Amino acid sequence: MDGEPRSGLVGLLLEQMDYTHHRGGWFPPTRRVLEGLTAALVSGRATGFTHTAWELVKHLAFWKETCGRALRGLPRLPGRIENDATFGGTGDPADETGWRAAVDRLATADAAFREAVAGLSDTDLDRPLSAGDVSPREMVSALNVHDGYHLGQIVLLAKLAGRSRE
Repeated sequence: MDGEPRSGLVGLLLEQMDYTHHRGGWFPPTRRVLEGLTAALVSGRATGFTHTAWELVKHLAFWKETCGRALRGLPRLPGRIENDATFGGTGDPADETGWRAAVDRLATADAAFREAVAGLSDTDLDRPLSAGDVSPREMVSALNVHDGYHLGQIVLLAKLAGRSRE
């Protein structure tokens, strides 16, 4: 995304992020999946699903922001955040502005997280982020897989809601 390809572990992690969010490959990237989705499509809860697509977007943005803060050495947000709280509410089917804001928040969080990862060297990847915490390599690897998992859910939810584009 930002010029010349990089080699090494940081390069591989960035490539994974780019496939998931920008370029795609064997599956559509987040950017393309979210294009054209409406608040009405993403706020409905499909039978058998725990979360709406809107909630998944909020959840992805939260964890990108949180992990980006950790990679930058910023303190964690105060208080303990339960994972269920990161999904927020289902979203209002009539609130196109709110939906676009959620998509923009994810795009901003993704860009900031990618920038934080790009600022690392391969030797930085295995140093603990803080006492007893995971390493940047573990965090970025886990978040890349996490994002791909939830992206698949969003694609499926969009199809179930009537969008057959992906």
